[in-house]
Amino acid sequence: MKAVNAELIQMYWEIGAYVSNRVKDGGWGKSVVADFSEFLQAHYPGTKGFSAQNIWRMKQFYETYCDNEKLSPLVREIPWTSNLLIMTGCKTDEAREFYLRLCIANRYTKRELDRQIGSMLYERTMISHEKHNCREVSEVSIGHALTAEALQFGFAETVRRYEEILDRVAASED
Repeated sequence: MKAVNAELIQMYWEIGAYVSNRVKDGGWGKSVVADFSEFLQAHYPGTKGFSAQNIWRMKQFYETYCDNEKLSPLVREIPWTSNLLIMTGCKTDEAREFYLRLCIANRYTKRELDRQIGSMLYERTMISHEKHNCREVSEVSIGHALTAEALQFGFAETVRRYEEILDRVAASED
């Protein structure tokens, strides 16, 4: 199934590249894509996925990922519908990479991926990491302040125990 999906994505990639290049050359527009869609449907009867709208999506798909060596191999590992959800639901390459990797690692269905994008998992994760990094900075600042104060008042043993606790907490988070 994975091989079939990869071939389908590759075919959509190549169609997207073909249309993108034709549009850039100035020879193609909406009516030509509609004609191309009808041509494909006539020559490959019973095959789905060649509507004019889907061909425009193939072009967008190609243009979104063609210059990104990091993401372009990842898109071949997930189904077309999942790619569309990520492409249309994410504004940055970082968000696209996050959801692509998440989808691959967890084998998300279209519904689960849509739920994760809709719940803004990427944004919440980034905020969480920022808060965690801020907390680490404040803990380090507080730790240095307490250490300096403790040394000033001769509480070297207290400082040593405090540092041991911080080390254990840091080790348990890893």
